[in-house]
Amino acid sequence: MDKAIIDYQKKFEFYFVALVFTILGLSIQTSVFTNFACQYVFELLGWLLLLISGLAGLSRMEWIPAIQLTKNFKHQNLQDKKMYEDIKSRQARGFSGKQMPEAKLNLALNYVVKKIGEQDDKLKKLEKKSDIKYHTHKWLFPAGLILIILSRAIYHLHKIYA
Repeated sequence: MDKAIIDYQKKFEFYFVALVFTILGLSIQTSVFTNFACQYVFELLGWLLLLISGLAGLSRMEWIPAIQLTKNFKHQNLQDKKMYEDIKSRQARGFSGKQMPEAKLNLALNYVVKKIGEQDDKLKKLEKKSDIKYHTHKWLFPAGLILIILSRAIYHLHKIYA
């Protein structure tokens, strides 16, 4: 992947997490309550959704290196598998050169294939959790923002009509 694209994505993720926490902090600092229970509910629920969104974003960012590291290990093991398969193919065709005992070659190939399977399983779990965190972060932010806006609208409408 292009380095510029990766840099842009990283910057966006940092910005988005910072934005969520900034809006949460500002909404808490500037909060004003009326006598309407629904205004309290909207305000507090908005804070909660913003908090969950921000924490989900932080957690996702924390686990991105683990996902990338697992992908790198898998890529290396796929290269090793290809190398062992090439050696096995050359030996089967009778090419001269450094030979590797068949049992040792099969053992190494089986080990690499087993590692690739384990890394696939680990990647699926990590990526599934990352997707859940991403969607939580992405969708709870606007939901929390809307609740805060509704809460503030109720406050201002109460001021106007009181």
